[in-house]
Amino acid sequence: MSRRFGSFFYQTKSRHADAAVVRKRSGVLPFIGGFIRKACLFIGAIVLFAIVMGIIAGAFFGGASSSDLPKKMVLVLNITDPIGETETIRSMADPFAPAGLTAPYVIEALDRAAKDSRVQGVLVSLDAGGMQLTHIQELRAAVKRFRLSGKFAHIYSASFADLGSGTGAYYFASAFDKIWMQPVGMVSLTGLSIEMPFAKEALGKLGARAEFLQREDYKSAMESFTRDSMSPENREMMTSILADFSDQIFKDIAVDRGLTNDALKAVMDKGLLTGDDALTANLVTNLDYADALLDSVQGDKKGTKSEVPLVALEDYADAVAKPVSIHAANVALVRVSGEIVPGDDAEPGYATSDYIAEGIREAAENEAIKVILVRIDSPGGSPTASETIRRAIVKAKAEGKKVIVSMGPVAASGGYWVAVDADRIYAMPSTLTGSIGVLMGKFELSGLWEKLGVHWDTISEGENAQIWSMNKPLSESERAALENAIDNTYDSFLTRVAEGRKMKKEEVREIARGRAWTGLQAKERGLVDEIGGMDAAL
Repeated sequence: MSRRFGSFFYQTKSRHADAAVVRKRSGVLPFIGGFIRKACLFIGAIVLFAIVMGIIAGAFFGGASSSDLPKKMVLVLNITDPIGETETIRSMADPFAPAGLTAPYVIEALDRAAKDSRVQGVLVSLDAGGMQLTHIQELRAAVKRFRLSGKFAHIYSASFADLGSGTGAYYFASAFDKIWMQPVGMVSLTGLSIEMPFAKEALGKLGARAEFLQREDYKSAMESFTRDSMSPENREMMTSILADFSDQIFKDIAVDRGLTNDALKAVMDKGLLTGDDALTANLVTNLDYADALLDSVQGDKKGTKSEVPLVALEDYADAVAKPVSIHAANVALVRVSGEIVPGDDAEPGYATSDYIAEGIREAAENEAIKVILVRIDSPGGSPTASETIRRAIVKAKAEGKKVIVSMGPVAASGGYWVAVDADRIYAMPSTLTGSIGVLMGKFELSGLWEKLGVHWDTISEGENAQIWSMNKPLSESERAALENAIDNTYDSFLTRVAEGRKMKKEEVREIARGRAWTGLQAKERGLVDEIGGMDAAL
């Protein structure tokens, strides 16, 4: 690992053997890499990736063992892309793209490092915003657990304002004991706001129209196409969510930085602070550069280097960390990530119901498994697909397994449907959940075709054969059929929530109505059991 002078602490020299990098790899890897690149021209990247990468990963990327790590080290992490729930999806255009870091991966590494006497501390260089609030909260909690073990945790960022509001990035940084920023950097702590576009008029100019029916008033996912402004219910819901998010973020920052509410409000009202202003306000602890931070960690009082090895957190994790799915020998992890759709094959970006249900079934049939942890990060999707996964959870419980749900950034609508029968449901304070309601409809383009001079002829059998056609508006009988389907699905949703959460159906309807809640709000209403991340659920 070679040090750099810039915003990042280090740069890995190569992906083959290097004395400065903990992870050891065979010297023949460059040859294999060259062979792969040439072969891709003839065989096709996807086919070759599927056949060869598993072999290469097993033979050459097995990683060093824990015993190969230094006896004393400082972990370093460059965050150059947002840390998400799942790995970056590889594509045909770039099948060998780096997988990227995930929140569970980083959290697991920090938790193991907290208990590892060889690890002295951690340094983080932050050059990416855009992380979801729930992931920031989970990562903050991991950093604080690490610090409670008596180890230092320092973070560096050139600025907390380069890409607009730095509230999210700074919220993450505020959990560290030392916050370093470049002298010419700034902190943009502006508070939170929501802007929502409404395209009904634009669609009308194109000759298109959105026809969607909903249960109930707060089920507002398609309002951007059906209205010119927020409905009163949507405004009430979003105002409540934003206020709760703001309260969570700024209370935590005030506690972490030792600020009074009035002092923090003055910072927010100012909006944009220079480095000197941020230092005076105790938002940062040091105005200096990344290399100076490294020197402060690796140097002694006389300025000589103590030569404490720097180890990339990724390398450390690969050497010592076990996958979360085997965090305990009797725990199985099943992920429901993305839009919930029917299907029996894994599809990147989607939670395919039969594929997930099969994973739950296999865990239920495994006598060694005692607990199934279902991690949900999904805005919902198909009711029938959601029901397939829910049914698998019910069957697993009948087999004597304990099923625990851990909610990520969102577990709403169908994502909540999946969770209702779990023995315990954990959500983070900022998780968006609930949204117990139904939305069905279509886009109608007859006006657009008329403007374009496109004419459609139709042959159909059955009064409602064209219910999903985008070439005509809903007829009276089609609308009635859709209303009936929505009522039936909504009633089924309410029934399952009532049974799973052991509530009266009338109680569920009162807190449902299609309304999304934060994790804290959901706990107050009995929709979740505990506030916490995967570490608490495990």
